[in-house]
Amino acid sequence: MRTPANASWAVRIGTLLFSALFALGFGAGGFFVGLKPVYQTFAAAWEVRSWQSVSAQVWEPQLDRHRAGEGTDTSAVRVRHRYQVGLQTFESQRVGLDADGHRDNVGDWHAQWHRRLQAALSSGQSVTAWVNPQQPAQALLDPHIRWPMLVFRLPFALVFTGVGVAAGWVFLRALRGQSAQAAAPDAAAGLQRMGRSARQSAGMLWFFALFWC
Repeated sequence: MRTPANASWAVRIGTLLFSALFALGFGAGGFFVGLKPVYQTFAAAWEVRSWQSVSAQVWEPQLDRHRAGEGTDTSAVRVRHRYQVGLQTFESQRVGLDADGHRDNVGDWHAQWHRRLQAALSSGQSVTAWVNPQQPAQALLDPHIRWPMLVFRLPFALVFTGVGVAAGWVFLRALRGQSAQAAAPDAAAGLQRMGRSARQSAGMLWFFALFWC
């Protein structure tokens, strides 16, 4: 027969496992998909604010497309542009603030830049590149923030991180409840209180899960 104490411990362990899963999963998602890219975008925009403009010649503009599944087509503009600083000639492949040039399907930024670069190549015209005066080998074509991409990442940075922090708080609360129980003089009463707290914490996590889904 299952005793109330055993039931309370089962609920407590379930809360710990569930909250740990949410804390790690949502916390990692919020950091790597939201917080880190948002920070990198603002850091790059701040860095290039003092870069100098030069004329650059482009060749081999391409639109790298990738179809991962239904409605998940992604693309990235690829190009090589050559420019001169002083008596030296440099070449770069960077287009925007994202130095790695990841593919995405947010807006038509990649398609617009591909059309613009293709038109410049066809007409033989130059484009403006922005060069780091301290390290002339570093250059890009678009120093502006892609606001649609930033808006896309904000829910991950805020909601995912918020759920991860809340789950971490529930995990620590459950962990402290276990430590307190070990030192409590009245074991039965302590377990009952822990069971009620665990059910409330589990309810909060289920609310977050259903809200996000």
